[in-house]
Amino acid sequence: MENWVVSRYEINIISFAGVIRGSVTFALISSIDVMDFGQGMLVIESSVLAIVIITTILLETVMPAFIIFNLD
Repeated sequence: MENWVVSRYEINIISFAGVIRGSVTFALISSIDVMDFGQGMLVIESSVLAIVIITTILLETVMPAFIIFNLD
């Protein structure tokens, strides 16, 4: 069995990249039965979609700088 060693740099990049993956959140929120929330489901879906879009655009633009910062 081979041992894997993950450096602090790699852990930082993995954790930061994990934050960007909001599409999984949207897929999960879309699987909720609409009957449970009624009209509130539209608000929930819209809010989650807005958060996903904003964080994806914002964090993906910051990612190169984050990588360079962690190289030091």
